[in-house]
Amino acid sequence: MLYLALSLLLFTSGIVAENAGFYGAEVPAAGGEAGRERALAAALQVVVRQVTGDPEVAASQQLAPEYETAARYARTWRVIDAPDGSRLEVAFDQAAVDAMLASHGLAPRADRPSVLFWMAGPDEEGDRLLMPEPDAAAWNGIRAGAVRGGVSMLQPLLDLEDQSRLPPADISARVPATLREASARYAPDATVSVYLAAGDGRWSADWLLLSGETTRRWSTRGLDQATVLEAGMKDVTGILSTLFPVSARRPLDLSLPPGAAAVASGTPATAASPASTPVPAPIVAGEGQVLVRISGISGPGDYGRVVALFRDNAAVAAHRVVASEADAVVVSVTPRGDRPALAQALGAEETLEPESAGADAAAGQGVVSAYRLKP
Repeated sequence: MLYLALSLLLFTSGIVAENAGFYGAEVPAAGGEAGRERALAAALQVVVRQVTGDPEVAASQQLAPEYETAARYARTWRVIDAPDGSRLEVAFDQAAVDAMLASHGLAPRADRPSVLFWMAGPDEEGDRLLMPEPDAAAWNGIRAGAVRGGVSMLQPLLDLEDQSRLPPADISARVPATLREASARYAPDATVSVYLAAGDGRWSADWLLLSGETTRRWSTRGLDQATVLEAGMKDVTGILSTLFPVSARRPLDLSLPPGAAAVASGTPATAASPASTPVPAPIVAGEGQVLVRISGISGPGDYGRVVALFRDNAAVAAHRVVASEADAVVVSVTPRGDRPALAQALGAEETLEPESAGADAAAGQGVVSAYRLKP
């Protein structure tokens, strides 16, 4: 029983990690600051597509100002030198991206289908299941394709029960009945098996996708493993998009918001005067919640400091960023005690200073206190 509990814990933790991966992207990068800004913009658009599951939303002009100031949502980034050119790997802050989406009436996709993947391949003695450690490159290829396609990937435990229920030869033969039986313990929305092999200087992958009454078989071929897995995962996400279309899509106003005209006309926004979406007015706090405005945010590092400040404060029971401006955020805070205790705790923070001007400006938006983040 203890082994089962630990296995399920590891399995569930893996699902959480896969979903967190939707907030990261890797895109081509050009040199110089301008090239980096363009790459960050492209990366944020990729992340919005992954998080919402909706390419139309990600490409809408309403979000163009957000892409032009993408650095404010990024947690970390690094340049990777590759044979085909430099690439920028970016990890965006989940809370910041979710708050940005919320300010546009959007949200992460809630009905994302869960897809269980199995892999097998040949060896000297026949066929074998591909395992996480020795076959990490293959699993990483599946994982990367799942993230790009906005698919919630499930990876089997591949324990003794899995190995006894699913002979690798049945993955090679693409036998639906055995695959369904082995997958039942995970209760996925869809199941995909991949038989991956190399020969004569080429790679091949034979795919089987099962979901309800749907059965799809196809193959991909290429010069390397990464190519055949990438092509097959594009097919997987294409099939899933027809089986599980994005539901309850929130309508976007596709006209340009205030401040976006410069971006649309090709004039780049600058760090000193970024195009931004104004905070809606008024913002209504929920019962027992307090709205706090924090200004002085000039980049992802400052945003991370604000998130950590509320996360680590003993006077805060819960918090959520509900709106963002060019250099400020509005946070809905649920105090652990009463409002005076919260005000005293925030006032004691060494990184904050009261901002009366900010409070006056935000009074019409329902904000009851305002602070500026110290450098």
